[in-house]
Amino acid sequence: MLLGTALRSPALPVALGLVWILAVESLVVNVAALAGPDATVRTPGFAAIVDGGQAAWVLAGSVVLFTALTALLLARRDIT
Repeated sequence: MLLGTALRSPALPVALGLVWILAVESLVVNVAALAGPDATVRTPGFAAIVDGGQAAWVLAGSVVLFTALTALLLARRDIT
């Protein structure tokens, strides 16, 4: 929501999200595999690094923060 408001179009934020999911996360996993035979390689999105409660709090905080930043950006751009 914040990227769409900041960039004034939905196309670029969607493209950036797809590039992140398809390219960047795969690169991180593949580079981690090069770290050596003792390195732990985890597939992004499937490893339980934190518990559900912590993930819910981080998600809620992110939603509140980005919604507030979007509202601030919209208020500053309002010409009327």
